[in-house]
Amino acid sequence: MKYLSLTLSSILSITYITAAPTYTSRCGIGYGECDPGFCCSEFGWCGQSNSHCLISNGCQSEFGKCIGDISTNGQCGPQNGYTVCPSGRCCSEHGWCGTESIHCGTGCQSEFGQC
Repeated sequence: MKYLSLTLSSILSITYITAAPTYTSRCGIGYGECDPGFCCSEFGWCGQSNSHCLISNGCQSEFGKCIGDISTNGQCGPQNGYTVCPSGRCCSEHGWCGTESIHCGTGCQSEFGQC
């Protein structure tokens, strides 16, 4: 019985340690950063929805990943307010949306469009 108890306890500990991050994790001042790939919402919660990630919704870039709104003028990337290209378009290294090799090739910014 002692062996079974120890084994069960070990399994539970391992499961807890390797558990995947959840969208209910807190972030911000007093909590710290979100896990990689997650955004910190205006209200201090980690997640991956537009409510968490869009700068226009108050995403806190110092505590997680943030993205801008969809570009309406063909410009993208950090130099253009973190705007994202419309679906199917790439964001060039110089911050322009498009579908040509100059946009989708070397230097394409995958965080802001398709590459």
